[in-house]
Amino acid sequence: MTTAAVLDRLDLPAALRASEAFADLADGELCDLADRMSCVTLADGEAVIRQGATCDALFLVLSGALTVSTTDRHGAVHVVDEVGPGDLAGEMNIFLRSPAAATIRTRGAVQLAALSKAAFDGAVCAPPTL
Repeated sequence: MTTAAVLDRLDLPAALRASEAFADLADGELCDLADRMSCVTLADGEAVIRQGATCDALFLVLSGALTVSTTDRHGAVHVVDEVGPGDLAGEMNIFLRSPAAATIRTRGAVQLAALSKAAFDGAVCAPPTL
């Protein structure tokens, strides 16, 4: 883990609070969730999730951008979305446990907070924090 990723980890509860997906959680729940996440720094063009593959994590974009694309049966790549800071990627993998419908790649340097399926399940099953 890079020094930048370690420093960003200190601000992870604030990043979670800024994300629409987690904005309604209590402070204790945000801190618990942040403790279960790991920070990842990726370079330009790296695949976060590949179409057709299974992934056991969801990702919160802390900085940078991700491009979401699909490849059709003829091999043509179609960009269908872009994901930026505060957005989630891969969340459907946590819930559906099915192969990814799209490839998600970094566009420039990107910092993500990753939450594994096991950590997600632990957070959901944990008693509420006051």
